[in-house]
Amino acid sequence: MLGKQGKAERQQLIPSFIPDKTNHVVVNRGDTAILKCKIRNLGPKAPVWRKVSEFFPLSVGKMMYAPNEEMSIDYHENDPITTSINLIIKRANPSHSGTYECQISAAEVYTYHVNLTVLRHPIPVQPSIRLTGTKYLNAYQRLNLTCNATGTLRAPEAIDWFFDGNLIDEKNKKWRNRVVVSNFIPEDSGRSFISQLTVERVVFEDAGIYVCRSSAPSINTDVETTSINVHVLGGKY
Repeated sequence: MLGKQGKAERQQLIPSFIPDKTNHVVVNRGDTAILKCKIRNLGPKAPVWRKVSEFFPLSVGKMMYAPNEEMSIDYHENDPITTSINLIIKRANPSHSGTYECQISAAEVYTYHVNLTVLRHPIPVQPSIRLTGTKYLNAYQRLNLTCNATGTLRAPEAIDWFFDGNLIDEKNKKWRNRVVVSNFIPEDSGRSFISQLTVERVVFEDAGIYVCRSSAPSINTDVETTSINVHVLGGKY
């Protein structure tokens, strides 16, 4: 017979789902949908993703059950206790809408449901742009600025950076070997374009107005700009 300690250890090994903030995912047609499944105490078990309305599974463990260019599995261990097995659906269309099930088979079957809605017609979103970062820093510190631009239907094509009215060029002798611009589009939205400007070893001459400008995906769409005033302490500005 198991003692109290043995029973407690056995209970701790029972797999359980960690609910996400929402189990209802809404995306526009053509966007990427990410259905999240986070499990505690998974152990060697192979979770299964399936669409409730269909008989065959979509995936088993880290692999798709059958080749599918539209779907893939993002499998990673967050820590020794929790594991994420997310179902990625690329170029989602209305036929993907429905209830999906993340399932674990152990002493009994455990299930976690996620609902997906793919909109036929995109919900109108006003384009916006936001610039954040350090406004005050000392000489020779690193300046980090982040510009997040959102398009009406899809992400802007690019973001340009300006300093005191001049385009920041990494090859320019003022910025050479000090400036890095990193760009990426978050996979779960498809409408945002994020650009990060990093300036190493700032000097007093780097104080001034920094502007980020989004390049619209259409010439008929207004260009969005925003700015931030950066101060290098101890200098004249």
